[in-house]
Amino acid sequence: MQKTKLSRKIIFCLAFYLGLAVAGAVLPLQIKALFKLKGQTAELDRKVKAAEQEFSQQTLLSKNNTMIKAQINRLEQKIISLQDSSTLSIQISQIARESGVEVLETAPGKTQGYKETADGKFQRVIIRLKAKGQYHALGRFFNRLESYDYFLEVKELVLRSGLDGHIADVTLEALAKG
Repeated sequence: MQKTKLSRKIIFCLAFYLGLAVAGAVLPLQIKALFKLKGQTAELDRKVKAAEQEFSQQTLLSKNNTMIKAQINRLEQKIISLQDSSTLSIQISQIARESGVEVLETAPGKTQGYKETADGKFQRVIIRLKAKGQYHALGRFFNRLESYDYFLEVKELVLRSGLDGHIADVTLEALAKG
């Protein structure tokens, strides 16, 4: 009976060592595969983060592009057409009345070439006028002109004191297309 017990111990030890040997042969392969999967997972995570970042940048660029296009449209609307430049004097007179300023004289707008681009030919429309009003009323008038719907700029201003207010000799310049 003792031989049987000894054989069982030997069989058990042999099975145990055989199991360790198999595990020793297979385990390194499994560990190697595990590290390879870990490396691939890390690479995929890096690519996903890069794609998310690129998508975020593209979204931001798209939003900026939309905002820039809207700004361009607003600015293009501020350029008066040459055909409409004749009505500019009437609009300036209306702004003067609303500001408490009287327009005494207006010289029609002469045009000067400014720049030619792929979008068309641009001209400067020069308008000279003489206006009369109180100092603050004239200031409001000039401020409204420069913040008007069109590109309109006060280029020259000569202000003289008069008996019942101030007299301003003004040269205005508008940007026109056509």
